[in-house]
Amino acid sequence: MEILRKVVQAFGKVVVGVSNLWKDACMNALLLMVGFAVTSVLTASAGEVVATDTALRAQALRATTNPATLSFLFIGNSFTFRHELKDVFKALATEGNPGTNFVTERITYGGRDMFRHFELFRSQDLLRLQTLSDADLKCSIGEMAALAKSPAPAFYTEYWKNMDASAVRPWEEYEATNAAPQRARGKKPARKPSQWMGDRQTLAAAITNHEKWMAGRKDVPAAWNYVVLQSWQDVSTNPATGYLKYAAKFIEAARQQNTKPILYITAPYSQNLAPVTEPIEKERALREVRLAAALAKQTGALVVPVPLAVYRLQKNGTALTLRYKNDGHPNQCGAYLTACLFYAAVFGKSPEGLALSEVVETKIVDRSKPTSDPDGQPIKRVFTEAERQLMQRTAWETTEAFRKGEF
Repeated sequence: MEILRKVVQAFGKVVVGVSNLWKDACMNALLLMVGFAVTSVLTASAGEVVATDTALRAQALRATTNPATLSFLFIGNSFTFRHELKDVFKALATEGNPGTNFVTERITYGGRDMFRHFELFRSQDLLRLQTLSDADLKCSIGEMAALAKSPAPAFYTEYWKNMDASAVRPWEEYEATNAAPQRARGKKPARKPSQWMGDRQTLAAAITNHEKWMAGRKDVPAAWNYVVLQSWQDVSTNPATGYLKYAAKFIEAARQQNTKPILYITAPYSQNLAPVTEPIEKERALREVRLAAALAKQTGALVVPVPLAVYRLQKNGTALTLRYKNDGHPNQCGAYLTACLFYAAVFGKSPEGLALSEVVETKIVDRSKPTSDPDGQPIKRVFTEAERQLMQRTAWETTEAFRKGEF
C-alpha cells in the first residue's frame, strides 16, 4: 500500500503543469488502476472480494467516463431552474473550453431548500445513483410514500422551530425587504409545519423522479464530477441547522462519489430591482459569504458567492438591476452574472471575452403574454457590450477577491 501511495504522489508531480481539468482526469485514471490492484489484494482465494471501499468504487466508475466530459448536478429551487441556469453556465463553459463536453442536470422543487431535498425528497439518491440498486431506490420511494400520507413528522417540526430561533428571515420579511414586490401571492413557500400539505404534494413529484431515475439509469453519469448545492433563505449562523447543516450532509454524500461540491449562495435579499447608490444589506451579505467560506475550507468545496458579487457591483452605485420589479427572482442580468461566477469558480479563469450575451426567462407569468418576462419586457434579453463586460469582469474580480479572503 505504501508503494502505491508513493506512485500516486509521483504521478501528481509529473502532471503538475497540466490544467486542473486534465490533471483530474489523469489522476482518476491512475486511481482506477490502483483501485483494481487494491481489490486484487483484498480478494479471497475463492474469488470473493472481502473488502471494497465505496469511494474507491466511485473513483473507478468516474475514471471510466470520457475524460473530456464534465458532469454537473444542480440541486435547488427556482433560483436554479429559472432561466435554466445550468444551460447558461453550460453555454459559457462550452465556449470557453473547446473540446470538452459538458453534461448538466438539475433536481429542483419550487420554494424548497437543502433540508427538504435531503430529508424529504432524497435528492442525494441521484447524486449516488450508480452505487444504488433498484431495491435501494424502491426503499426511498416507500419511505417518501409513507411520509406523503402522514402528518408533519417530529423532525420536520423541530427543524422549523430551530430555524425560527435563528437569524434567518421568514419569507414575509423578505417580501418587505428592498421594496420587494407587494403583489398578491397565490401561495407562500411551504416552510411552516402548518403548511406540511405543500411538502406532501412535492413528495409525489420526488417519487415520480425516483421512478424516472430507476428507469433511465443508463442515461445518468457513472459518477458526477460536480454537485451544486443552492442556498435559499436558509443560511443560519448556527451550523447545526439550515443550509450549513444540510449542505454538509450532501457534501459527505458527494465525497463518497469523489464528486466536487459547489456551494451556490443566492442572497435574494441583496439583489436590486432599481438603480442603487450603495450596497443593500451589506453586513448580512458578507456574513453569508464568510459562513460559506468557512464550510468550504472544512470540506474543500468551491463557492459561487453571489452576495459578494452583488456587494462589489453595488458598492460604488450601479444602474444595472439584478432582479425583477414584479417577481422576487433574479432577472436575466442576475442569471448571467451568476453563470459567470460559476464559470470563474469552476475553471479558475476569467469569463471576460466570452461572446455569449443573452439570457431567456423560462417562466411565463401571464399565459396571454408568452413572450413577456415578469416585468412585461421580452423574455430574451440581449446585453449591450458594456453590460456583458461589466458582469464578466465583476464575476472574475469577485472570484479573485473571494480567493484572497477580501470580504
